[in-house]
Amino acid sequence: MWWTTRILLCCFVGLFPYDVAAQVVVLTKSSVYPNPDTLLEGESVFYDVQLSAAPSSTAKITFLVTNTTRIIASPAEVDFTGADWDVPWRVELAAPEDGVVEPSVGTETNPVEVWYQEGGNAATLAASLDIVVQDNDYDQYLRHGAISWTRDVTFGRSVAVFHISMSYHTSLRPDVTSGDVISVPATLNFNDGSQWTNTLDVTVVEVSSEGYILTSAEVTHDFGSSSAASWEVSLSQCCRSNALHNNGGTT
Repeated sequence: MWWTTRILLCCFVGLFPYDVAAQVVVLTKSSVYPNPDTLLEGESVFYDVQLSAAPSSTAKITFLVTNTTRIIASPAEVDFTGADWDVPWRVELAAPEDGVVEPSVGTETNPVEVWYQEGGNAATLAASLDIVVQDNDYDQYLRHGAISWTRDVTFGRSVAVFHISMSYHTSLRPDVTSGDVISVPATLNFNDGSQWTNTLDVTVVEVSSEGYILTSAEVTHDFGSSSAASWEVSLSQCCRSNALHNNGGTT
């Protein structure tokens, strides 16, 4: 997949002190693949940056990261002169791998400001990029999982109840006891083409002295009125595609 998004960021006369001539910063999301819109920890997004006209003196573009524990810019500064103003520099915005399960499930947006400065003039904000990062550390705690199903036919419809059991390392939630309900991120893909992405509430069945938490959950899905519908589902924990598949079945 080739990314062709171009962002023209104009800095007009009057925005710069000392009557510095306007320059245009051109940001292009690089054709590097993969170059996702949402970064898992350990992934990067790349931008190519250049100017649309030669500066009268050395111009500096700075990528200012608000939260450097979540996003790292490399290089963080790029200089352009009259000789290379139209030669793109590739800037990497990387989400570091931290090995820590975040307290909340889902994504977070991290702003990255792009500043333009020419010569000794004051820097001016040219743009703000919103870099979305998602935690990828849940899977390291998942030790085992299984899915089974039972049939429930109501008013001519084919309904499957999927029984999900998963065990986690106790370091995921060292404070839980038997009977507690905890939420874990999960994506369920059913073979009728539907998808369910949410937090899955699982009940703690046992906390073992061997270092695992055994949990269980049930998910009911209506496959419709066809009596020949096949029942299949796969479950993926956030975010390394560690999928669990049920044994399938037909009504």
